[in-house]
Amino acid sequence: MGQEEFFVSHVGALSAKKAGISLHSAYDPLKEAQRFLSSRFTDSPGTIILIGSALGYLDKQILGQYPHHKLLSLHLTSIFIDKADLHQYESDYYHLWTPEQGLLAQFLAKHITEMDLEGLQVLAWPSSVQAYPEYEQVIHEVTAFVKQTQGSFFSISHFGWRWLNNALYNFTHWDNQITLPRAKNTLIAASGPSLNQAVPLLQDNRDKFYLIALPSSLHILQYHDIQPDLTVMTDGGYYAARHLEFLPADSPVAMPLIAGQDADHPHFVFSFGSYFEERLLANTNILCLPWNGTVAANALMLAINMTEEKIILAGQDFCAQGVHLHAFPHSFASIYEQNSQRLQSLLDYYEKSVWSSSGSLSIYAHWFQNFPWPENIYRLFPSDIPLPFKEIRQKELSSLPGGGCARQGRTKAKAVLNKEERLMRIRTLIEELLQQFHQECDDPQQGDLWLYLDALGLYQYYKAKRLKQDIAQTKAALCQKVYQRLEILAQQWQH
Repeated sequence: MGQEEFFVSHVGALSAKKAGISLHSAYDPLKEAQRFLSSRFTDSPGTIILIGSALGYLDKQILGQYPHHKLLSLHLTSIFIDKADLHQYESDYYHLWTPEQGLLAQFLAKHITEMDLEGLQVLAWPSSVQAYPEYEQVIHEVTAFVKQTQGSFFSISHFGWRWLNNALYNFTHWDNQITLPRAKNTLIAASGPSLNQAVPLLQDNRDKFYLIALPSSLHILQYHDIQPDLTVMTDGGYYAARHLEFLPADSPVAMPLIAGQDADHPHFVFSFGSYFEERLLANTNILCLPWNGTVAANALMLAINMTEEKIILAGQDFCAQGVHLHAFPHSFASIYEQNSQRLQSLLDYYEKSVWSSSGSLSIYAHWFQNFPWPENIYRLFPSDIPLPFKEIRQKELSSLPGGGCARQGRTKAKAVLNKEERLMRIRTLIEELLQQFHQECDDPQQGDLWLYLDALGLYQYYKAKRLKQDIAQTKAALCQKVYQRLEILAQQWQH
């Protein structure tokens, strides 16, 4: 970074400046850090993310005061880490990051989980933010990551029990299995407003790419008589199945087991690597993709695994066009009409939908912007939301060689497990979950058992432990609910 100056403070501790801005007290840097910390915490914190602590006096104060709390310390340069010899403190609880280590989002994802949201504190050292404007971007990335993790937690807390039931149902109905083909060029159809603009090109050049559809694009594709080669579905709720109403029964679906229950289509199953999926799909050589909360990313990762040359995104806008979030016709249009009332016009309803979706769209866009994508991804009719992909022009799309509309995706694969084997795995899984429950009930651990069966209860238990309040009561409520759900599974699948 340059222009850093180091000097000895009045009490003999090392201090520093950057471009004339004092990063620490010239009198007593340690006491300054103590005052800062005491002004921020009124009770015991949870995980702490510390931004720009320079010579690490705040790090040392936190490590001394909260020795068993997870602390992530983020720096733009290693010069302060080396000067303060902060590496000597690294442990399972204390982790350092500089840009040389790679993407900040990947570092955060490695060390922050859903339960770390309970009591999470983000602290930025004010003088460093003043001296290094680049720390504003670090703060922005941390904020985006926290919001994304919050969204993941809310999804698990709302859908976790349903996801587990979906997984067991889909596993038992996993009879019509397909293989993922190889394709020369692939086009992914999302449902952003620009898909309307892309439809004529898709119709005229349908033989030049393997077409992967997101569920929300199925209605408009069917309306224009465009049949996808593969649909990717990850949503575990009711509306995912509603989208599939616009997909012919013989058209294949790529999905994790936790996605919405579907026994009607040929399936290519992939995994998000949860405990449940790993146990059910053990030794089946199933593709595992990272959990990221958006079906568009999973479709893109599948395309990366199967495409030799270009991957083209259509309708991937991450923004509205006027009052429209989606291309039309869209399978939710009738729902919007039903929910609009005489005192609330349909236009008002669309406007409110755009406003309420803006936050989640920006989070998804930020994730796409910071993921290390390969160079062969393109956008057709890109929106104003910047993504790290090149634009493909209409002429370039039209000049692609024919033969890209591969039908190998409809080729059945040999069943990796017969139905009796699958039922046996389900019963074994439930027995293991019951054993795990009895082993961990004295101190529930963060993991799939507790997260998927009662994420909110687990969150409350972690909060009670942090604050040392009502621990026995919150643990009892958590264990009771989880055990009740395990008993439901046992009764449903053990016979």
